[in-house]
Amino acid sequence: MEWEKDEFFWERFKASKLARFDPNEGWDFKIEQPQWVLEKLIPARSIGMVYGPSNSGKSHIICDLIAVMLHGKTEWQGRELRPGPVLMFSESLGHIQARMKAYITAVPGDLEFKFYSLPNLSLDIRDIDLVQAWIASMDEPPSMLIFDTLATAFSFDENDNREASKLIAMLESKILPLLPPHSTIIIVHHTSKVSEGRSARGASALIGNIDYSINVMYDKKQNLTIATWEKDRWRLVEEPPVWAGTMHRVPVEFENGSADISILDWKPYDSEAAELADRLAEEIKNQSIRDEVIELIEQNIGGYVHTKPGARVPAGHSAIAFPDKYKNRRQEIHDFIREKFDTADVVTSHGNVTGFTVIGRR
Repeated sequence: MEWEKDEFFWERFKASKLARFDPNEGWDFKIEQPQWVLEKLIPARSIGMVYGPSNSGKSHIICDLIAVMLHGKTEWQGRELRPGPVLMFSESLGHIQARMKAYITAVPGDLEFKFYSLPNLSLDIRDIDLVQAWIASMDEPPSMLIFDTLATAFSFDENDNREASKLIAMLESKILPLLPPHSTIIIVHHTSKVSEGRSARGASALIGNIDYSINVMYDKKQNLTIATWEKDRWRLVEEPPVWAGTMHRVPVEFENGSADISILDWKPYDSEAAELADRLAEEIKNQSIRDEVIELIEQNIGGYVHTKPGARVPAGHSAIAFPDKYKNRRQEIHDFIREKFDTADVVTSHGNVTGFTVIGRR
């Protein structure tokens, strides 16, 4: 082969990463689990994503985690945590700083590590070396680096898989090596509208090339913010954790006054309790409907209930008018009326039952 006698080729080969490996030595099948930033969820030297719709509470779960890390706590949500300094690039800087101070205030004790809060700079991918130089000049590089949000932190086409892959590769090769051994980078991102908040917006490479992800959504019915552990390369946890955040307000001192700032109190999400609450809410709703139906029928004793929407109301009868909100529950309501009241079927000359008249309460 031509390359066998090419000295320039062999110089290039010796300088390459491939030259570190012995072509005649097989793998010995020895493996180790990774080191962890957050036990069995966030690996050391990793890149992850927190994503969700606008105003869903994405930054809330991050702020809660940051506050615990800065206080030097070694546990978050029942899992072992490696604390340390945090660097956060964010949009709406004043707002995020107020929220961050509220979360820090809510955690007892003194701060043990620094928090660096900078505005997003809309950097080109090729400008990652500027971030690299800035971090390299820090006395103590951060254990956690956050870009909130991806769209305002970097200027690139997020729908382009090549550009998305290049961004993640640049973060891995240029930024992660500067961080402590137990460190992670978190990208905060929005979801696509068509996915109703369940899929990250843009190129598939954004999810495909990261190590973990958390989906955050607001559940209006439960009045809870739900954070679900989604992607997990290692999958060492049998049941991926789900947390629920309930809002409360914390007094925060500003340089020019004070105000109460909303934060979320995070706890493991109890799906069984949520299902029970749903059933209870449905029962209450059903009882309310039944009470309304009884009141309506008692005001129309002798009236006619039309049960065949496609058929005409028989001559001599005038159908009781039910509110439009009942239209998807007609059969249920008709059965309920028959259960609570004495009725008589109305039959056409052709022997078809079109409804019934209400005689009186049973």
